[in-house]
Formats: sequence, structure tokens, C-alpha cells
Amino acid sequence: MQVNYQGELDQLQTKSIELAYQTIEEGKWEKEIEQDGVVFYSKPGSSGWKITRSELYADIDPKKAVDLLKDHTRFQEYNHTAQEINLIKKIDDNTTIQYVLTKPNQILTQQRDIVTVSRASQLPDGTNFLVSKSIELAEMPIKEEYVRAEIFLSFFGFKPLENGQTLVTMVQNFDPKGDAPKDLLNTLANKVVNYNKLFVENLKKASFKE
Repeated sequence: MQVNYQGELDQLQTKSIELAYQTIEEGKWEKEIEQDGVVFYSKPGSSGWKITRSELYADIDPKKAVDLLKDHTRFQEYNHTAQEINLIKKIDDNTTIQYVLTKPNQILTQQRDIVTVSRASQLPDGTNFLVSKSIELAEMPIKEEYVRAEIFLSFFGFKPLENGQTLVTMVQNFDPKGDAPKDLLNTLANKVVNYNKLFVENLKKASFKE
């Protein structure tokens, strides 16, 4: 039986937009670090893993940025943490189900994989965004050699400003599962900032390509 994810995505979209664009005081965000033009905030999540929010300004077209994020064939141009991203199903022009396999790293040596449903959309002010969350899919069972991570919420927002720049806002809440050292990962603000800065720079470069 085909599962309809629209209701889940509606709720996810509403929650994500609220987290991304509420004031720092309203959301009770804690500013952890400001580095290389990136401001990084966090607050406790119900899962025990922090909800993080990164903000930076970039000369990038909002629609082109989200179009790139929707195109699973071009992820290697901007995402250096993923080993592969495969399209499982296209529900409509803006909604897809994807399989993501991460590269091993110094902290999480065992590779993680994730099955996500994503939706791209636009706000009346011209903000383009992509929201994603983990789902369970019978045809994509857990593989012995990987740890199946869980994304509770992922948001990439690109808001056009009057000065011609774009405010890029990224909100993330996920559980890497397995033997991930929670106390350590919850304190790696500088690594997240470095990754997000590089991610947006690479996304900008890719957006200028034909």
C-alpha cells in the first residue's frame, strides 16, 4: 500500500519554518559560536540530540540553490560528507524519497545510511526551502554493514534580502544512532560551522554552472 507523506511533510514544514525564522528570544536559542560569517545556535531537542541552527549570508540565487538540492545527481559538487545519494521515488515535482550513504569520518568511523522524504517549496516573500525527515521503507531494509541514522528534521532555507544577498538558514535535528558519542557530538559547534560554510560555498559555485 502506498503511503501518503503529505500530512507528515505539512507538519514538518510548519515546524521547520517556525524554528528557522523565529527570533532568538522567542525560540530560546543559545548562541554557541560566530565564526567565518556563520552564526551557530542550538537548543535541547526532545531526543537528547541538540537542535542546531546556522545562519550566514551568501550571493546565491534561492531557487537555483534549492533546485540543486533537489537534483540527487549533483550532490558531489557541494556535499563532501555523502558517499552516495540515490533517488528511490519521485512523488511529484517537489517531493522525493532518497537513500543517503555517508562517508566514514574520524568521529563516526562506521558509515551511516538514511532513507528520507523531502519537499521543496517557496514562501510568499521569495524564500525557497527544502525540508526532510527520515522514514521507514520496506524496500530499503537496514543493512548489516551500516548504521541506520535518523533525521528528525532538516531544513535548508534561502531568503532573498533587499541588498541582493541571500540569508541561508540551516536547521538540523538528527540521531546518528549506533555508538555515536552524544556528549562529544553535541559540543562540536566549530566543526558544524566549518562544514556549513564549505557546504554553502560549494553550493554557490555549483549554482553558477550550466
